[in-house]
Amino acid sequence: MKRSASYIFLFILLINLVGGYLYFGVRMMKIHDEKRAELRTKDVSELEVITLSLKQFQKVLVEDGEMELNDKMYDIARTDIKSDSIIVYCLHDVDEDNLLSLLDSILSNSSKDKKPVPSSVLGFLSFISLPMRFMQACIEPIKENHNTVYFFSKGSSKALILGPPPKG
Repeated sequence: MKRSASYIFLFILLINLVGGYLYFGVRMMKIHDEKRAELRTKDVSELEVITLSLKQFQKVLVEDGEMELNDKMYDIARTDIKSDSIIVYCLHDVDEDNLLSLLDSILSNSSKDKKPVPSSVLGFLSFISLPMRFMQACIEPIKENHNTVYFFSKGSSKALILGPPPKG
C-alpha cells in the first residue's frame, strides 16, 4: 500500500514537471502547421521582404523554413539568391514569439527562486523513498510468553516498538 502510494505521488510529480514541456512541444508543432498553411495562402505582396548576406542568413537560420532575426521568429516562404546576398520572403510568427517568451519567463522564474525547500517536505520525501528493508527494521520479532488474565498464548509475535510501555 505504501509503495503504491509513493508511486502515485511520484507519477503526479512527474506529470507536473513534464506537463509544461509537453504542452510547449505540442503547441509549437501546432503553430508550425498553422503558419505553413497560412504561408501557402499568402500572396508575395503580403509577405515581408528581408535582404541579408549569405553569412547573416546562415547565422539567423534556426531550422529549415524558419529564422530568428532581432529576437523575432520568421517563417520563410521562399528565398532568392542574388550574387552575395539573399532575399527572404517571410512572415513574422507572433504566436511562436509569445510561446517562446512564455517558456523563457517560466525558466527564468524557476532559476531566480532562491527559497530553500522546507525541511518538512524534504523529510516527507526522504521517508517515502526509504527502501522496504529499512522500514521493516523497525519491526522486531519478540519471543515471550503472554500469560496474562486476558491472553493465554505461547509463541512468538511481532510487535512494533515505538516507545516505552504505558504507565499504570
